[in-house]
Amino acid sequence: MHGPPTFVKDIAVDKGHPNHAALTLPPGLRIRPSGIPEAGLGVWNEASALPVGLHFGPYKGQITEDEEAGNNGYSWLITKGRNCHEYVDGKDEFWANWMRYVNCARDDEEQNLMAFQYHRQIFYRTCQVIKPDYELLVWYGDEYGQKLGINYRSKQREFSAAREPQPEIHPCSFFSLAFSSQKFLSQYVGCNHPSDILPGTSTRKHLQSKDPYPEDENQQQHYTDTHNRNDKA
Repeated sequence: MHGPPTFVKDIAVDKGHPNHAALTLPPGLRIRPSGIPEAGLGVWNEASALPVGLHFGPYKGQITEDEEAGNNGYSWLITKGRNCHEYVDGKDEFWANWMRYVNCARDDEEQNLMAFQYHRQIFYRTCQVIKPDYELLVWYGDEYGQKLGINYRSKQREFSAAREPQPEIHPCSFFSLAFSSQKFLSQYVGCNHPSDILPGTSTRKHLQSKDPYPEDENQQQHYTDTHNRNDKA
């Protein structure tokens, strides 16, 4: 379905080098301050656009079963079997590779890398085209994102609320009713108040100028009967 995977290999560097993690960075990528406030360093694309389906990895680091490794912000949990796991900890730059510098996205639209486990190793796959001068960002998951101070769900609610269009409201001047369009309002008035609309006068103009509270007793009776019929409908 996705075609053969294309792997981008790290630059080979001897283990234990003081700048091992940064020196493994593949050509075309650069480590510089992140575009996310207070996120430290990040990884940026400075070459041509990276297409969907590129694979980076595996994520390098020390393999440990120490639960404390899961709290340092540089570790991935590796599942070995049922109720059995370990961590690949990239905190130490002597053992890690450049992937330790990839930051967590703030929402799924900002995310352009997807993490997955394969043969007890972690890889990143591009899930969006990454244009030049764009930062590489992966999403760690809701729970882990909250530990890092990223409130993903509330951000999505705010984003959705901002994009949701406000409904149109067309009120009726006779009763406490409103319609979603002028067409429905005109149809309602034409069926329920035909005698109140003057020939040659638009419904909207008439509704704005007509007194909604008739003083004549017969008119008042007509108001009540129509309201009852509308309630039943």
